[in-house]
Parts: sequence; C-alpha cells; structure tokens
Amino acid sequence: MNNNFNIKKLGVSLFVIALLLYFMMKTPSLNSKIIFIPFIICAIAMVGKNVTLLCGKKDLAITFSKLFTIGFLLFWFGFLSVAVFVCIRDKNYNTLVFTLPFWIVGIFVAKRRFFAKQSKKDGRMQIPTGIIVGSILVFVTLIAGIWILAQGVMNADGKLLFAGGFFTFGAFTFVLAALTAKGCFEHYKVDVLGLYIGILFVVIGIGIIAMIYNQRFGLWIVIPVMMIGAGVLQIIKCIKNKKNKE
Repeated sequence: MNNNFNIKKLGVSLFVIALLLYFMMKTPSLNSKIIFIPFIICAIAMVGKNVTLLCGKKDLAITFSKLFTIGFLLFWFGFLSVAVFVCIRDKNYNTLVFTLPFWIVGIFVAKRRFFAKQSKKDGRMQIPTGIIVGSILVFVTLIAGIWILAQGVMNADGKLLFAGGFFTFGAFTFVLAALTAKGCFEHYKVDVLGLYIGILFVVIGIGIIAMIYNQRFGLWIVIPVMMIGAGVLQIIKCIKNKKNKE
C-alpha cells in the first residue's frame, strides 16, 4: 500500500520536474529562470525521498526531506527579499513592517529543521514554539487586516477593502480553526467553522463581482460564481447537518 503511494508520488514528482524544466527553458529572462530553481529543488527532493523510501533507506529519505525544506526556504526568503526591496523602493513602510512576522516564521522553520537541539524536560508543561510563533503571526495578520480594512473604508478604496477583508477574515479563520480543534464548539448543533467558511466564500464571490461590475468579465466570471456556489453548498450542508442532529 505504501509502496504504491510512493510510486504515484514519484511519478507526479518526475512530471513536475519535466514541466518546470520545460517552462524554465522557454523563459527568455535569466531573472525569471531563477524563480524556477527553488521549485525544481523541491521536486528533485521529492523524487529522491520517494526513491529512497521504496528502497527502504529511511536515513536518506530524511536527508531529501531536508533538501525539500531548503528549496522551500529559498522560495520563502527570496519572495520576502523581493517584497522588502519593493517596499523600500516605493517607500511603503507600513507593508514593510507587515513582512516581519513572515521573516520570523521562516527563521523559526530553518532553526527547527536544521539547528534544533534536544532539550531536557523538567516536568513542566511547555507550549511548543511553533504554536507561539503561529499565534503571533495570526494576531499580527488580524491587526494588520483590520487596519487596512479601516483605511479602505476611510479612503473608499476597493483594493484596500478587499486586501483588508482578506487578511482580517483569513486570520479569523485560523482563530476559529484553533477553537474548533480545542473542542470549544462541541456543544453547538452546527459546524461553526464550516458555516463561517461557507458564508466567507459567498461574501468574497459577491465582493469580487461588485468590485469589477463595470468591467468585462469574460470567462473570469466563472471564478466568483464558483466561489458563491461552493459557499452556498457549504452553508446548506451545515444546515442539513444541524437538522440531522436535532
């Protein structure tokens, strides 16, 4: 069973490598070619990991797993570096501050993956560092989203409204997910998180259409319509589940 799964993943990884190399060769700009490197590293790491797992070499599989993390971090820090450069160039220091939590998360991932040391437990309950960093990131994203949303309302700027709403409601989704995982909504007869996601999809879909109502949609109209449809189906599903529980 596991071998069949690894073989399928190996096939997908090889296909991804071929696809990435094809588009990389077709890209004329050297700067654009560099963008493909982290993804190719990740794909090669997945090939090596699945091959070593098929051969029963778990130690080598761990090495390839770390190689995948290296590729991911190259993309993560590369993207952040470009974002910081653009913010400084455009003197957009508010957005520059917003990138700080993402730098913290990237550094934390690198430290935990490559420089983590086993610590002795002293019997006291310890909160995992990942939860602390994740909580800080969600909190900062929520505050930044509310601030951007307020700026959009004051300036009547549709783009700011959309960005602020995205960050605010996106961060709130993580809050609800954490509360759901903790069992805070077990006594409710409705799936709170599922209902919230359904409503969010409907609101986003309607918001996209409202933002560009005076422009030609073309086939792009399918995207917000599908989001609205998926949201409505999710809401109906949650309501039906509530009736079944009753």
